Amino acid sequence: MSVDFGKEPRCIWGDSTPQRYVVEDGIQVVPHDRCPTCWELWDFKLQNPTCSHCGTTLGENCKVLLDTDECPWCQEGKVTVAKPRCEQCGFVVDPRIAVWG
Repeated sequence: MSVDFGKEPRCIWGDSTPQRYVVEDGIQVVPHDRCPTCWELWDFKLQNPTCSHCGTTLGENCKVLLDTDECPWCQEGKVTVAKPRCEQCGFVVDPRIAVWG
């Protein structure tokens, strides 16, 4: 279970790695399979860019925050502003949906 001040408790699972996002309320850190706005299940965000529960959309009102240069797709390779293609899995970071911090 996880709780935030003034919000309802919710179930989360320990096998999802944390991901940082820039949203309207600032920076949110949530399990990678959750929406940073409503915390509902939203897996495969890079393939399905809109949360089906609240309408949060990558590239519009939500961006993946890359502050460690860790690939958001495989979490094993590295990506940078100068080299947005992961050397491990080949994923290319779209600057419309991600920001480096």
